[in-house]
Amino acid sequence: MSILNLKNKIICGESIEELKKIPSESFDLIFADPPYNLQLKNELTRPDRSKVNAVNDKWDKFKNFKSYDEFTLTWLKECKRVLKKKWKYMGYW
Repeated sequence: MSILNLKNKIICGESIEELKKIPSESFDLIFADPPYNLQLKNELTRPDRSKVNAVNDKWDKFKNFKSYDEFTLTWLKECKRVLKKKWKYMGYW
């Protein structure tokens, strides 16, 4: 995949698969909204006493914390790979 084909595009797909198609050091910025693994078994409340709703969608379901951690580490490594080096060495990574 050429970086020129990515300009001003939204890529839909499984994040890790799509990230692997992108050339290394292509981007200055990465904005991510990953799954938060909010499969709550008990009620959870915020400090203002409002209830936190659990997420029951397939995209946010993981077998266990280990599989969630592995997924998170994998997509973060791919993000680091596609991020331009100048940002990696400025203390952000």
